[in-house]
Amino acid sequence: MATYESQKSQAPFQYKELFQNGKSHTLRRMCLSFSIQAAQQLSGINLVSTYANQILGQSFDLAPGMSHLIAACGGTEYAICSVLSVFLIEGLARRKAFLLRSTGMTGSFILIPILLLQNQRNMQLAAPGLLFLFNTFFGLAWVGGPFLYSAEIAPLRSRAQINGVATAANWIFCIVVVMNIPPSFPNIGWKTYIIYAVLNASFIPII
Repeated sequence: MATYESQKSQAPFQYKELFQNGKSHTLRRMCLSFSIQAAQQLSGINLVSTYANQILGQSFDLAPGMSHLIAACGGTEYAICSVLSVFLIEGLARRKAFLLRSTGMTGSFILIPILLLQNQRNMQLAAPGLLFLFNTFFGLAWVGGPFLYSAEIAPLRSRAQINGVATAANWIFCIVVVMNIPPSFPNIGWKTYIIYAVLNASFIPII
């Protein structure tokens, strides 16, 4: 309440403040918020969720009925993990949660092409299970964590504006990923997973 009253006594907010650092490091905080929201989409979650049916059919050579069933199970498991993250994020702390889950997401995308390149069909069929594993890691930290983090680090005076910029980053990179996945598999196939493995791995030293 005291902080709110203090903010009320100040001059109206101006958008140029977003590009100033000063005592509150507004520009730095905005860049962090933008980056964490962009990273959420660049992790490849829409590869696993939005295009699950298509990937299971084309990449893993599964029948349409089986693809639909596995995609539905994956969506259910993803929702359960997202709920569990509410209880885990506070106990594990933000940075550690992002680090551990990013490591798991990277490992999942590395193992998928390795299994797909095996000549044994049972090894290839094990690869879809790693999509579930990716969903688990993502759901336990990355599904809601970036939204929470960007709100927490923003100063009260510019919180709404910084979160607006961060959410714009989320949607911009969502569109980039969603538009690039359909032509990606016909052209480079399993190498698509490697691209997202590299992107996830790049988050680890940054975090």
